[in-house]
This record gives sequence, C-alpha cells and structure tokens, in this order.
Amino acid sequence: MLSCSCTLVLGFQAPAKTMTFDAPAPALFDRALVPGRSIHVWLPPGYHQQPRRRYPTLYVHDGQCCLSNDEGGSSGGGGEGSRWDLNCALSRLVTAGEISPAIVVMLDSCGGGHLLDMDLPLGPEMPPVPLLRRRWLEYGDNPLGRKYIGYVCDVVKPAIDAKFRTLPSPEHTSAMGSSMGGLCAFLSAWRRPDVFAHAACLSPVFQLPLITEVALRKRLRPDARLYIDNGGDTDSRKVP
Repeated sequence: MLSCSCTLVLGFQAPAKTMTFDAPAPALFDRALVPGRSIHVWLPPGYHQQPRRRYPTLYVHDGQCCLSNDEGGSSGGGGEGSRWDLNCALSRLVTAGEISPAIVVMLDSCGGGHLLDMDLPLGPEMPPVPLLRRRWLEYGDNPLGRKYIGYVCDVVKPAIDAKFRTLPSPEHTSAMGSSMGGLCAFLSAWRRPDVFAHAACLSPVFQLPLITEVALRKRLRPDARLYIDNGGDTDSRKVP
C-alpha cells in the first residue's frame, strides 16, 4: 500500500505539486537489503480531467535528483550532483505536444549513512573518499541489484498500477536513469522483460561482463526501445 505524505498533483494547467509517497515495504526478510525510501509520482496534464484515460509509465532512478527546487528536489544521494528539473521539462514537452503524456515514478536512491555505505577518511581537513555506496550495489549487476530490480517490479509497480490509471503491460513501461542509474534502467529491461520493455540510459556504467552477455545472448524483447548517450556540456554546446 502507498501512503501519501504530501500534496496532490493537479497537472500543469494549475500550479502543481508532485505526489510523494513512502515506498511500499518489501517482503519482511528483504527489508534489510532494500531499505525504505520515498517515491515521487508526476501525473501528466489532463490526468484528472480525463478519468477514463490510461497512461504509459516511466520509472526513474535517483528520484530525489529529478525534481526542481520548488518540488522538493535535492542533488544529494545521486550520481550526478545536480537536479534534472524533470518535472518542468515534462510539463513543457507535454504541453507543446512534443511527447505523449505519461505517468512518471521517481524512486529515491539511498544516500549516505545507510548500511553498506563506507568512506575512507583522509584527515581532519579533507572530506572522506567514498569506498562503497549502497546505491552502487542496488543499481549494479550483482545479487543486491537483482533484489532491488525485483522489488521495483514485484512490489512498487503493482502498487503504482493499483493506485493510478496506468497501462500496465511491458510495452507501455520504461525505465530511465543516469550513470549507475542508467545501468539499472538497462538491467530492468534486460533482466525483467516481462515488466520493462524500454530503457533510457544517460551516461550509463556498462562493464565488460554485461557487455559480453548482451552480445552473446541478445534477449531483449523484440519491441524494446533503448536510448543510450554519453557525455555532457562542452564550452561551445550545452545539453538542453
């Protein structure tokens, strides 16, 4: 069950606030492996005015980095150290007719201070160097990463489908992330094609074992769509 902890999205015809929930709890024995976090749900313009319409769904990792300041966004805990202002970009693109409306579910990553976070202290005048982050493990291609993807697929997504008017089938379900979150987005479509058909991977961290597996096995859905990019701003060109 999702418990709302904030205000309701009204769409972008009026000043909007993204819904923020406590994520549904995983199975009892998995709670130490996948701790609680917040999820933020953005509903497209017209959602409440068209009560019979259903929408595709995009799941975005590092959700706390996705929102603008006035929607409670934070640069902490994610991989890029900056906010995406994703809610503003979605509003602009949907209103302009450049993209189709969709429900967007933004899942926070676990920031510092959680079990498995480890730092290397360098001295009293210097910030510590991160040695290990739970986020790296949850988003990685490893047993804990598979547990996290299973939690998203088998616990979070059914709760979202029950509460909102989604199109629940894989062909209408996508994942998105940056850096390690980009790897997790790809793994969502790669490991669980029964749930995710599509992925957008922004500067993903792909490693040789996974690249080899993908080259040899080729098990993505035939209708899968992938977006992969690498890089960022230069002196002469900025990412829009």
